[in-house]
Amino acid sequence: MKAFRLSRLSTILSGSVFILIMLYVSYPISRPQLLQQESDNTKKDDQLHEDNPKLKNILDTIKRYLPEQSSSGKILHDNSSEADPDDVHDLRPDDIFDLSPADWRPTPPMIPVATNTEECLPQMKDLRVQPVNEQDCDQPYVLMNHGGRLGNKLCQYASVYLLRHLYGVRVAIRKSMQNNLQGVMKDISLPTHEAGCFPSNTTNLRYDAMYMKLYTAAKEARLGTTNKNLITTPLLNQSYYVFNNPGPRALLMDHRDLLRSILRFKDEIISKAIGNIDKAIKPYNATYYRRDFPIVTVHVRRSDYTGYIRRKYNLTQLDEVYFKRAFDFYKERLKGPVFLVLSDDLAWCRKNLATKDVVVMDGATAAVDMATVSLGDHHVTSYGTYSFTAALLGPGHITHPIDHNRRYKVVDCVQSSYFHFISRDKTYEIDNSRVKLV
Repeated sequence: MKAFRLSRLSTILSGSVFILIMLYVSYPISRPQLLQQESDNTKKDDQLHEDNPKLKNILDTIKRYLPEQSSSGKILHDNSSEADPDDVHDLRPDDIFDLSPADWRPTPPMIPVATNTEECLPQMKDLRVQPVNEQDCDQPYVLMNHGGRLGNKLCQYASVYLLRHLYGVRVAIRKSMQNNLQGVMKDISLPTHEAGCFPSNTTNLRYDAMYMKLYTAAKEARLGTTNKNLITTPLLNQSYYVFNNPGPRALLMDHRDLLRSILRFKDEIISKAIGNIDKAIKPYNATYYRRDFPIVTVHVRRSDYTGYIRRKYNLTQLDEVYFKRAFDFYKERLKGPVFLVLSDDLAWCRKNLATKDVVVMDGATAAVDMATVSLGDHHVTSYGTYSFTAALLGPGHITHPIDHNRRYKVVDCVQSSYFHFISRDKTYEIDNSRVKLV
């Protein structure tokens, strides 16, 4: 009986010690959040997890590669990773892998890129992978999530298309995604999961982890082949379901020309978009096809996005400072540009942005408005997948807001010479003096 009591006492003491240890470990994580609330806006994100950065990095790495679950423990699919409410207007419309330094792209000057370069998706130069036969139903495949609206779906489609293009794996999309995109775009050619030849047994994985798995497999396969530039070995040994809403800005920008060639708006949508542009620039005695000035399209996302960026990134809404700086960026490099603004908050735009060379356009459907943005010679973007995708599908240069906030890392890895950061407030300065538009 005495031994039983001692054993019980030992168990209670052990449990108490474990609880105290867990409280001690978790305290450094929660404390900066309290500090953050008390600090001014410009210092909020710099203080996140400053008391225990190593623990944060470990937890972030674990969370990044685990499928998200509901409170019941069930794997979440379509809505597991919160979709960017991407259609205004509706506009409304990374495990650390042992990679050689040569595989990573260099850090560009003058812009605050990701503090950990291992967060950026790498690419091997001069690598070709022999594609797996799409009709070989015994081969594994990658199925893409179909959550979100137009901007999300286009990014998801582009992301899974690049897995096929770069690593030769079989891929599939949902029939619902195909239906949505075929109403807007030409030639949506990826096969649907419901069409057969794609067994339903898949493993859930985030897109960045899926990409790195293929990259690592390709790197290993390259070491085992006599032709270092051609890989003939299939890189997958099981099927996967990408359950989040990927939109890897750097990867998509790196393959912008390819994506513009496969994601083309239907003729009737382009026709409506051009008609809206013609109406907007009629006071300049010009049309889209007959003009002597460049058009810079501007996407101003406000209303529904205000709460989202506050919750997800601790960002406040963009004000006129960013947009006017972006306008000046183009005015200094182009001859007499006209800026066409599309937004879900026309009243704010007309009050704060409209001038003799800035026209606030009436909105149309999400697809027509996105096509309109893409038809610009250059683009001014705000936050969001819709804004980025619309500019990605157009030609020319793109500007994007940046400030002290380091929680927002969506575009940190972008290093395209066509992508430029513009300071969004008066306390943060980006030197773009050497940038030329070619």
